[in-house]
Formats: sequence, C-alpha cells, structure tokens
Amino acid sequence: MVIAFSGPRPHKIVEEHDDEDTIIDFYDETRPYPSKIKEWLSSFLADLLPKCPPDSKLKIITGGALGVDTWAAEAAQELTQVDHLLAVPFRVFHKRWPVKDQVRYLKIKSKATDYHEVGTGWSRYIYDERNKYMIDNCDLLVAVYSNTGGGTESAITYAARIDKPTLSWCYKTDTLVVPEEFKYLFKDG
Repeated sequence: MVIAFSGPRPHKIVEEHDDEDTIIDFYDETRPYPSKIKEWLSSFLADLLPKCPPDSKLKIITGGALGVDTWAAEAAQELTQVDHLLAVPFRVFHKRWPVKDQVRYLKIKSKATDYHEVGTGWSRYIYDERNKYMIDNCDLLVAVYSNTGGGTESAITYAARIDKPTLSWCYKTDTLVVPEEFKYLFKDG
C-alpha cells in the first residue's frame, strides 16, 4: 500500500485565538495545532501498520515541505517497516529555509528509501506538479487540512478528478473522512 501525504506548512497553521495583534513563531512546533498534527500523524502510521495486508509493505510519499510533509516523513522514518519516497519539486527548493530546517530536511532525505525530483528548477506550477506526481503514484491520499485553501485543497481536487481515494482529517474539528474502500483499516480488532 502506498500513501501520499498532503497538508499545510507551518505558517498556514493558525490557532483559533490568534489575531492581528498576536506575535506568532510559526516554526514553534509546540503550539497546540502543530503538536496535535504531529501526534495524529505518528498515531495514524503506527496504528495503520499492523492492519496492512501481510503481502504488502507500507510505503509513504511526502513532498519535502515544512510542516505536514516533514512531520509525516519523520513519523514514517521512526517505523522501520515503512518505506519512504521523498518526492521534491526540484533539487534546491529548500535553500531559502532557515538553516535548522535545511539540516532537518537533509536528514530526512538521507533516510529516505527512495528520492525523486519532479522538475529541474522553480516554476509557477512546480509544487502542483510535485503534488500530482505524488497522487499519481499512491493508492491513497491522506490530506491534513483546515479548509483554508492552498496546495492541500488543490491536491484534494486533483485526486477527486482522477478518482484517487482521499482520506481527509481536519485538525481543527477532528473530522475524519475515510473512503469506503479503506474503512476496513479503521475497524477495531
């Protein structure tokens, strides 16, 4: 089974109490929503692993971005039975990040079992192309979202257009929508 992940970057994850006068460190992963998302991703993968068919190894695809992509990659890499394809938009897409995030990305890249560059450099649509590559190569898209638009919404729309099953989890409301053909993975026992 191959699962691709899509979700927001840290600066898109806004807390309910944040307003225009609030000073926010978007890279503080101890904020309530980032903490909740990281915990959900780790639990999701750990709970899913024993439910996968015995003849099928679990493989995840992440896009290399900060936020959900990073957290899903790290959660998967903690589980030795999970393969990880790191599908990035282009080779140096991470070079404008803070140094600590570049180091974190390179650690994830070094542990990935497979690596794919979608393009050779930046273009207006390269991140959408990266998302399409991930969706085209997965059995299930897992979308972590909050109804704020952006790349995750585009990924969900593309997946629907090509009839790719999408499991969506809204981290603000804890709403989980599971495609019918994958509901067996979420039954107790």
